[in-house]
Amino acid sequence: METRVCSKVGCGRSAERTLSYDYADSLVAIGPLGLTPDPHSYDLCRAHADSLRIPRGWTLMRYREPEDRETDPTLGDLSHDQP
Repeated sequence: METRVCSKVGCGRSAERTLSYDYADSLVAIGPLGLTPDPHSYDLCRAHADSLRIPRGWTLMRYREPEDRETDPTLGDLSHDQP
């Protein structure tokens, strides 16, 4: 399997998350790395996925991996962040 790198310019770290936008619903979704690259999504390293800032008025939905919930038991499978 080919290693995918973070989509952020200048970042050479391995991608661990996939980011996608739903413009109609003003929604940003971040989840586990997609099985295949998608031209309508962005692959991000963990650092860039965790530090992502979204436009005012948009909703951020994060799918949390089981290991994320083990380090922070207050997280569920999904969390919604408002700016």
